[in-house]
Formats: sequence, structure tokens, C-alpha cells
Amino acid sequence: MASSPPPRPTVLALDLEGTLISNAVSQFPRPGLFEFIERCQALFERIVMFTSVTEDRFRQIAKTLVDEDAVPVWFQHLEYVHWEGSIKNLTFISDCESSEALLVDDHADYVHPTQLEQFIRVEPFEPPFSDSDNGLAKVLDELAQRGISPIDPGRLPSRHHIPQDHQSLLMHREAVRLILVDPSLVLKAQATLARWMVIGSQRSVPLWEQWRDVLEQRNWDLAVEDSERGRELRQASPLSTLLPQETRLEIIARVRRMQRLDEC
Repeated sequence: MASSPPPRPTVLALDLEGTLISNAVSQFPRPGLFEFIERCQALFERIVMFTSVTEDRFRQIAKTLVDEDAVPVWFQHLEYVHWEGSIKNLTFISDCESSEALLVDDHADYVHPTQLEQFIRVEPFEPPFSDSDNGLAKVLDELAQRGISPIDPGRLPSRHHIPQDHQSLLMHREAVRLILVDPSLVLKAQATLARWMVIGSQRSVPLWEQWRDVLEQRNWDLAVEDSERGRELRQASPLSTLLPQETRLEIIARVRRMQRLDEC
């Protein structure tokens, strides 16, 4: 009897030094950082910072990166993982099974020996800090190879994809509400989509082309359509990047509460 497929990772744990930036002293942002962070926000329910840099120092660095327009504003409020020891055990991430998370790091020595399948190694961002560095683009390629972009609902256990589909629908309803209040957000979504079509996986292009039409035509009914077509479209959506991080977390928490009630 065939075994069930592993759960789709919903949490992305990111290292800082040598992965996203040069180091905590020079703080040079890696080429493609802004686009990488935006893309990851659309792929994962949660993004957490898993670094040996202290939280206070990380917040200072994140604020500088925001001021330099190297990362989205919400990056400075990213969830920080408090851990100890010499191994980045994914069990340090709160409210998360280790099988539900992926770790992106430039040092394999930090990886727990039982969590190697949850590890994505990025080439270290080292001197001379080339402007042509494509380490983060390679991480996006590996995420695509792992089936993270786009999600194929048929591969996910029903107990997992139903709450996830509902969560995505709630996020898109909120994103559409924000757009109706501030129509200029459409331009932000279009800019995000244009970047993805340059750096993203070719597998997502057909969905992104549909999103281009949705944005141009302001076809919000399709964006929140509760159908197989709508669910497939939302798996490669730029609208989720419009939500403030606190709104995303509130929706995630709401869906988790509903799921727990259903399981009782």
C-alpha cells in the first residue's frame, strides 16, 4: 500500500548572515532579496527568522533594510525564533511540527541530522559580493522543484488542503477589500507579478498570465471564486503580498481555531 505524501511545508525558516545579507556588520543585501521575500510570502503561511544574530540586532538590521528599500516593510516585524545550542532544530519554531517547516541556510552544520530533508542550502553570500549573485533565485528554483510553486491540491491530504484553501480564500477576500479601499494597491500587485514572471519558475507562468488579466480587468469575482478554478488561481496569486503581516497571522490563527473545533 502506497504511503501518504509528506505534508506540504507551511513554514519557511530563514537564516540571515550569508543567506539574505553579507553579515551583521556590513549588512549588504543579497541581489534579488526584495523579490525573494515577497515571493516567499506568497508561498508560505509563515516566514520566521532563524539566525544566530540576537533579536535586537536583527530588528535593527531589518529596519535598515526597510529604509534602504531592500525588503518589504513587514520584514522588520518578522517572527523571530528563540533557540539555543549549536543546531537549528526546527522544533524550536512555536506551534509547528518539524515536518511542516523548511530551513534555508548557507551552513549545513546547523542542520539537525534528522531534518536534512527539510534543509535547503543556499550558496554563501561572500566577498566580493557580486551584483550578479543568483543564490536566492536558485532557492526559488528548488522550492519549485519541491512542488511548492504552484501547489497541486491533488497531492495534499484532504485534512490539510481544505483548511489551507479556506485560509487562502479569506486572505484574498481581505486583499480585495483593501484594494476597493485603496485602488493604488493594484499597481503594487502588478509590479509584484511582473517581478515574479522574470525570476520565477516557468511552471507558474500560465497562472501568472491569468492574474495579469484579472488585475487589468479588475475581475475580483474570479479572485475570490469558491471553485476549483479559483483555488488553482489563488495558489500563484500576487494579492496575498498586499496583506499586512498582522492580518495574515490573524487569518491563519482564525483558520487554525476552526480546524481544532472541527477535530474535536
